[in-house]
Amino acid sequence: MTMPTPSSPAPAGNPGALRPMDATLGGYPWLPRLIDKSRAARAGRLGGVVHPCPVDRRCLGLLGIDVQTFGDLVAAHPSPTRPSCSARRSAGRASGPAPHRDRRARRRRSGTARA
Repeated sequence: MTMPTPSSPAPAGNPGALRPMDATLGGYPWLPRLIDKSRAARAGRLGGVVHPCPVDRRCLGLLGIDVQTFGDLVAAHPSPTRPSCSARRSAGRASGPAPHRDRRARRRRSGTARA
């Protein structure tokens, strides 16, 4: 079985298929997997996967959103990119680049970029 790419949703016929742990979406690591886990949980097909696991909780905490609200956003937006935009708005963040990208850009502009 092939895993879906970070920009594609989990296969419709197999909501238990999760994107890799290192997949990113909108500059946010773990978010594609978190979306897949949320969809699988709502479909009752998590199997032995834990949701929310400690990494899920950490990711949601950084986004400033709870698991129930995140699940509601994922359910309301079938597109793999919409929940991340909605989550950022819910957390009071602008819909611009992910925070770690913004820090890198500032370092490059100030000449303090790491080698």
